[in-house]
Amino acid sequence: TYTTLPRFHPTSYQVNGFEQLFINTTNEMLQKVFNDIIFKKEEEEYNREQIVWDKTVFPDNDPCIHMLTKRPIGLLPYLDSECQRGMAASEGEALVRKFNQSHGNHKFYEVCGPASVWRRKDGKRTQNDDFLVHHFAGPIIYTVSDFIDKNRDALYGHVHDVLSESTNPLV
Repeated sequence: TYTTLPRFHPTSYQVNGFEQLFINTTNEMLQKVFNDIIFKKEEEEYNREQIVWDKTVFPDNDPCIHMLTKRPIGLLPYLDSECQRGMAASEGEALVRKFNQSHGNHKFYEVCGPASVWRRKDGKRTQNDDFLVHHFAGPIIYTVSDFIDKNRDALYGHVHDVLSESTNPLV
């Protein structure tokens, strides 16, 4: 049996920022769900047909998802903890330096900057406020600009009040 895998392609723009990081993290998680379903069915079929196979040939994007989301030092939880530092929170190059220190050796993360081999879509060298994530569907360079302010964006007080008074368990 041959299976063609769809890839939940990461969104990539000329400059990828905060919003694209969240969109692409969601795509990474969707890819994981899809892979788990498809590969489990393949495994069942191989076992049923008594086909000898190697489980390691099926891709696993768990390490990338953990690098993005797992507490305490996944990129997104790290960003949350940085926001809690108030006015002392790092932004831009300073935040990327912290990401580089905590993830620079991760196989799904690349340090960027003028001396790196990575180039932006326009062919220009990456800068010190850039980092790269090797998503399941391909590498994406992110530029850290306003990550802290955007991550601090909260619900308006009146929206919070209305939602907290709901009797619906889902709300």
